[in-house]
Amino acid sequence: MVKPHWETEELIENWTLLPQELELVKTKIGGNQLGFALLLKYFQLFARFPDAVSSIPKTIISYIANQIGISESLISDYDWQGRSAKVYRVEIRRLFNFSSATVQDSKQMSDWLIKEILPSEQRIEPLLQLVYQRFRELQLEPPTIGRIERLIKSAIHQHETTFCNQTLCQLTPTIKAQIDLLLSTEESTSTDDKKLKASDFAFLKTDPGPVGLDTFLTERRINKELVDDFKLVMGKTNLLFRIAEVAVDQPNGTIQQVIYV
Repeated sequence: MVKPHWETEELIENWTLLPQELELVKTKIGGNQLGFALLLKYFQLFARFPDAVSSIPKTIISYIANQIGISESLISDYDWQGRSAKVYRVEIRRLFNFSSATVQDSKQMSDWLIKEILPSEQRIEPLLQLVYQRFRELQLEPPTIGRIERLIKSAIHQHETTFCNQTLCQLTPTIKAQIDLLLSTEESTSTDDKKLKASDFAFLKTDPGPVGLDTFLTERRINKELVDDFKLVMGKTNLLFRIAEVAVDQPNGTIQQVIYV
């Protein structure tokens, strides 16, 4: 998407027709001059073509129309998908030594994303810019924005599926069983009816919420459970666990009173 606001200096730097470009524009007739000039400068700047006149701010249209010496209102008669526009696109691609991206090019772009980019980046907007930049480096006119977005989402899906499958293959049966327990939502009851509860994994993901008595007590319970687990591993005689235990039980006490007793 072209930014809507352009300073005068930016217009001059990016949208000024050079003498040879102006000569090429003058070979067209009427409103086609403006249409061709916009396609030319747009492609020169972004390495792709606009989908419609709405993709180009009015300030740019007015600036280029003034250079050509015609009314900017003529752009309303220009057919961006018509025969002339298609011929102009071919001509402009040849000027910059570009080709249209093929299905195979898109497949290679997807493979490049999966191998080089997706392991470290999966946000759509940055990926979109990287894909456009890659097409430019390859001197290929990219597909439409809709096709590129579908290409990116498909590549992300393939990457995530492959990652999950590779991870699953490395898990031992014991680890899988432990994960199942972590995800279990069944709670034992005295009857045959099964009672559902939040899984331990779901509990770990919950937001602690605002600070209050309930959240403090919950965090305190977790700390005591961790201390108990450490004691089972290292033994009851370890002084460090004694210190941790009394610190949790009496957080406001003094060292002399709660430890050296």
